[in-house]
Amino acid sequence: MKQSRSSARIQLAQCIIAAIFLLISLGCGGVSSGGTGASGSGGTGGGAPTGPLGVVTKSEPVACSGVNASNGTANASCYKLTVSCPDVANQDMTVKVNAPAGASLGTVLFTIGGGGSGWYDQRFTYGTLELNTLIDANFTTAQLNWSINPVGFPTAGTFAGWLTGPGGPLKTACRWATAAKWVHDNSGITRANTAFCATGNSGGSGAIAYALAHYDLDSLFDMVEETAGPPYTRIDKGCICDAASVQPTPCGQGTLSECFLGDAQLFIDPSYDPLGNVCSSAESTHSTADAAMFLNDSIMGSTPKLSYPNTIVRFVFGGQDATAAVPLAMEWQTAITAKDAPTAGSTQIDCVADAPHDMPSAQDAALKIAHDLIQFCHK
Repeated sequence: MKQSRSSARIQLAQCIIAAIFLLISLGCGGVSSGGTGASGSGGTGGGAPTGPLGVVTKSEPVACSGVNASNGTANASCYKLTVSCPDVANQDMTVKVNAPAGASLGTVLFTIGGGGSGWYDQRFTYGTLELNTLIDANFTTAQLNWSINPVGFPTAGTFAGWLTGPGGPLKTACRWATAAKWVHDNSGITRANTAFCATGNSGGSGAIAYALAHYDLDSLFDMVEETAGPPYTRIDKGCICDAASVQPTPCGQGTLSECFLGDAQLFIDPSYDPLGNVCSSAESTHSTADAAMFLNDSIMGSTPKLSYPNTIVRFVFGGQDATAAVPLAMEWQTAITAKDAPTAGSTQIDCVADAPHDMPSAQDAALKIAHDLIQFCHK
């Protein structure tokens, strides 16, 4: 009887110790239900992904003529998806896919600026040339277009594509990351064991950066080409717009302000509330009341993952671009490491002297982006 009680006490003690260890592990991120389990909160370390991806609850082929995709690249296939993410409204979006004549070497995603509302091949003067150059080189192209209002969008609200809230930019960025994974996992679009890459201009590059830093998609992307951005790296600096918010730039523009200016009202305000003005109001008064919220919703906020050992990351800026997107992009570029850049700040930066903020509207910039993708978008 004494031996049984002793054994019971030992077993109870072991259970208590195991329970304490489990609680400690959970508190430190040692046990995870998803993500990478990476630790660290800054520098070149990895932070854990912010939250789970959403799901595509519905997908169907649609006529390209029905989603304003007839112009630009020819002989495309189009799809309509319903994207559902935690804590933000469901949103329908569309995808335009062009497959090469031969066996595809890989799939490249394309997203325009702002909240991605429009087709890349139609938005930019040489967008079609850029995509056709890749298609001719045996790459599949997939353009993501966020032109449909989310569920419950108010009649008098400001629409901002995938950024449209309520929820804030960090949570609404789940939509783009979820759609990107759908393209990756769709065997009818992305050929098995081939490269998966992306390019986005300005806000489109911001969607890619959120996907890498907060949604663990560096595990999917082999290469990304960030052009004229990402601009959402430090939303606190863009919204508060104080005199200290300046950064040097890499392509001869000197030191530029990080203030969002009119983009605050167009894209950041509606990400929090389509009827609100939280960012533009702070910009005009320099109020710091919401500084913590703005920082938390930034690419560089909320414990970002900043090490991407599986992904080549490259930046291209236009010499004529004097927007806040350039200095804000440098906030991220100087902090990250990548497959081809083992030390922070060593990712490749290229400049196209005559290119404006809308880089694919300059022919040499459009071809530069295409040739970079052809050269580096490989397994």
